[in-house]
Amino acid sequence: MKELTRKITDSIGSSAIVKMFVIAVLILLFLIPLGMINAVIREREANRAYAEADIIGLWGGEQVVGGPFLNVPYIIRRKDEEGNVEEFR
Repeated sequence: MKELTRKITDSIGSSAIVKMFVIAVLILLFLIPLGMINAVIREREANRAYAEADIIGLWGGEQVVGGPFLNVPYIIRRKDEEGNVEEFR
């Protein structure tokens, strides 16, 4: 009887179909932690986007250029074809 069970287990252990089935099961099992890692990555990307939007909202307002301006008055005089003088400011 022991010899018969040994032959059966040896034939199952060396069968290509059984090995392919075990590999497929292992691949499916490794997909679980991979999905968990992807979930953590998506969560961290969402946190980064939230923090970025928060900082932009606080610090990234509209830029205003201001300061002292120097206004120099000047007049442009020009003669037209008829000899009349025009002044522009």
